[in-house]
Amino acid sequence: MTRRRVRRSFERAFRDGETVFEEGAEAGALFVVQAGRVELRRTRREGVHVLAILEPGAFFGESSALLGEHRSCSAVAVGPTRVLEVGTDLLEAMTVDRPEVAIRLIRGLAARLNAAEQRLAAAGLDGLSGPLAQYVAGRLGENSETEARFRTSLRELATGSALSMHEAHQALHQLIDRKLLHVVGEELVVPDREALTTAAPRPVERR
Repeated sequence: MTRRRVRRSFERAFRDGETVFEEGAEAGALFVVQAGRVELRRTRREGVHVLAILEPGAFFGESSALLGEHRSCSAVAVGPTRVLEVGTDLLEAMTVDRPEVAIRLIRGLAARLNAAEQRLAAAGLDGLSGPLAQYVAGRLGENSETEARFRTSLRELATGSALSMHEAHQALHQLIDRKLLHVVGEELVVPDREALTTAAPRPVERR
């Protein structure tokens, strides 16, 4: 397939501020920025957090395309923007027929994973486990018992604390290491409600 046919078949144009995909949307394609810029955003309790601004040549949406996961963030065009939309079937065919595509994808994923691990290592309680602790504390209600427990899932914890699945997994282990939480089967157990509530940062007041 020629470059012109690829553009005609798979290129999508977006106006400034137009959404490429929404956070939480079902699994979809991988995108490659051709012109303009794309801003990746995630909504947290305190507002919208900008994760990255992608320039031409950068790809995004790979987790959804490769793993079938829901979108972990929103993608918004910054200025007039053109992207290539590569569906899962086409992406698999390209990685088989053109090994350089697979190599580029792997290198990009490795670089992002390394950057994410560095951010996670540098993040303290307020950065990751703080939002999760705050969400869990809010789930406990007014029950006066010292220990509390409820059924949940990692996806529910990630959604409730406005974290990605990877961040929620890391945050959960941070809280478990601090003995603020532990898991029994499908239940999340809070052994000391007061200790968890004290550790959770207070919500930011809006004026």
